[in-house]
Amino acid sequence: MSENQAPPCDFPAGYIFRGLIGQGGFGWVCRAHQASLRRDVAIKFMRRDRALSENELMRFQREIEVLKGLSHPRVISLLDADFEFETPLHRHRSDRRG
Repeated sequence: MSENQAPPCDFPAGYIFRGLIGQGGFGWVCRAHQASLRRDVAIKFMRRDRALSENELMRFQREIEVLKGLSHPRVISLLDADFEFETPLHRHRSDRRG
């Protein structure tokens, strides 16, 4: 996907869509630029057209808990997690080193 293509879903204010990294049954991971801090990030969006089961929501919350405790040059750091419109969303730094 090129930067000229539209994002697969509504994009949060303050971020510039730079392309689709991947997609799956739960949603999409997009490359973006956070204008205010002038850095590239990856944003994971959950699909809004399907409701998450309680188990899926718990799995996503566990993923957030694990990621927020990790700090390693070969692991993407969690920057933020948000539940907009009851749909989970989280952002990662995308400038892995090493």
